[in-house]
Amino acid sequence: MDAKIHCRILFSGDARRRSPFLHFSPADAHAFVEECVNLMLNLGGRWFSAWIDQTRYPQQLKLVNGLPFDVNEKHLAGLACFAAIANMQHHEGTTYLLAFDTDRTKIDWGLARLQATHFTRVHSNAVELSSGYVCLLDMADICAYATAQAILAAHGKPNKKAARFLDLAKSMNIQTSEFCYQQRGVGPLERSSTLASDEQEKKS
Repeated sequence: MDAKIHCRILFSGDARRRSPFLHFSPADAHAFVEECVNLMLNLGGRWFSAWIDQTRYPQQLKLVNGLPFDVNEKHLAGLACFAAIANMQHHEGTTYLLAFDTDRTKIDWGLARLQATHFTRVHSNAVELSSGYVCLLDMADICAYATAQAILAAHGKPNKKAARFLDLAKSMNIQTSEFCYQQRGVGPLERSSTLASDEQEKKS
């Protein structure tokens, strides 16, 4: 009952066979996730996500008054998280509680090395979930994985696994935005990077 749902393990045969879900076939795993989603929807759950095309994102950034730093997947995951939060606030407002999986890995932001989840931890709405609600993080994992697989299926030649998530993401009605990079000149001697979701860019 206390097994954690990590979809990258659940839908990877070798990893699944080393997990509490070792008795699941791929079809069982998908049916299990669908059941979790339906239960969440019946409780009134809403889903928001954001994604970044890593191939179109700069490999290096520089914050104001900071040093250049290499952008890795942990930077992008953090930026996508805040894009999803902004997307959610646009639809639902700012009255919410923000729970997250702690990632203590420190990464370079040019100004300092901070934990990957630092900006989430200091968010004014941040909370630590009690044991009875930790399963909500599993639901967030399903949302993130379904978003990624559905986007891969929609933008490339889908394999059987990815294609199944198109229907799942549709049933979840995930409100998804793309997080884009926009460079803007701020003066003759300086240039800074402005980060905005595509939904925000369309409004400007």
